[in-house]
Amino acid sequence: MLGSVDELEGLGSVFLWSLVLVLLILGAFGGVVWLRRRVMREDDPTGGAGFSLTALREIYKQGQMSSEEFEKAKAKLLEAMSKGKEKDDKG
Repeated sequence: MLGSVDELEGLGSVFLWSLVLVLLILGAFGGVVWLRRRVMREDDPTGGAGFSLTALREIYKQGQMSSEEFEKAKAKLLEAMSKGKEKDDKG
């Protein structure tokens, strides 16, 4: 026949915890995939210039570079940003 009530309860408990374990594994896998995509995503619109125009302005305001240096660095940064945008438009 089917077996005792205790055996059926034990079997139900095994299925329940197996389902919980599978859901935890799938959740962890989804978390790893999301984290990897977030880390690998290229957020730098400057094309790897290393800093933003805002940071460059701040350095200039603090007196750590002359106006000539600022203008040269700004031109290079804007050029790198436009090249990065062109590359994105083509790709």
